[in-house]
Amino acid sequence: MFDCHRSRLHSIVRCFALLALGGSLCFAGEKSLIKQVTPVKRLPQVIISAEAVGDLRLWIPEAVMSNVGTASIYPVGDEWQEKNKSMHHIVNEKNLFAHATFKKIDKQTIEFYGSRLPLDGPVRWNTKVKKGQDDSVEFEIQLTNKGTREMKKACAAVCLKFNNAPWWADERTYVLSGGEIKTLADLGRDAGRRYHPNPFQLYLLKDESFDNRFYHDVWGVNRNTLDHPVMISEHRKAGLCVGITAVKAYFLHSNRGNPCTDLMLAFGDLAPGQTVTSSGRVWIKRGSAKEILTALRKSSGSGE
Repeated sequence: MFDCHRSRLHSIVRCFALLALGGSLCFAGEKSLIKQVTPVKRLPQVIISAEAVGDLRLWIPEAVMSNVGTASIYPVGDEWQEKNKSMHHIVNEKNLFAHATFKKIDKQTIEFYGSRLPLDGPVRWNTKVKKGQDDSVEFEIQLTNKGTREMKKACAAVCLKFNNAPWWADERTYVLSGGEIKTLADLGRDAGRRYHPNPFQLYLLKDESFDNRFYHDVWGVNRNTLDHPVMISEHRKAGLCVGITAVKAYFLHSNRGNPCTDLMLAFGDLAPGQTVTSSGRVWIKRGSAKEILTALRKSSGSGE
């Protein structure tokens, strides 16, 4: 829905290689779990090449939303650019709605998968992706409200899609909820008005709320809340975990039918002309999700 190579010599010799696609981040070393991060032409996507768990497609972002409306769905931007050991992607006001997945009702309203949403003012953003510590990819979105109205709870939908990952399952995807380590299977997918049974589901962070009709209708707001903005998928046979986390998010969500672990990156209320930056991280670690989350629960960290 919001849907959200392997050359060893290339990884070792060229940590930052400029490719025809607009640049690539290469992780040097035979023991690196992440081999390369490659942008997808003009789309706000990168492919994280990680043979041990299957390649990952990271949308950053696939939509910009607000508490009740939307400013962008499936955008297209400029070509990716490499600068200062990071990759940059700019989306301006021209291609905020680039795919025909919605119906325009009037100048102020669109219909998306059966849900009518008010249009927020235009926005513009700059996404930065860089290599983090160990096997991690850090992302940062600098979002500007180019409209004339305040955007309440401005946010960006970041999707981590698991390609070629038959190992992925609700029973092996973990979060912290109510002070306990839970799987998505424990939390269930019984909320939502559109689909029964529902492959979608969102999980609000504790003390957060989100009124956007599309997410209530289609995704469904689970009755359980999360303690931290982190979701971890465990590949037990490989002894590896894939995590996505943010410094600040309103909720996390997941699509079982198109395996992904997503988060709604939070920017707060965005006044006309205001620019706010929010960030997150994707990582691959050895060990179990329970070990990682147990350490997180004992600390005051954010899951990074």
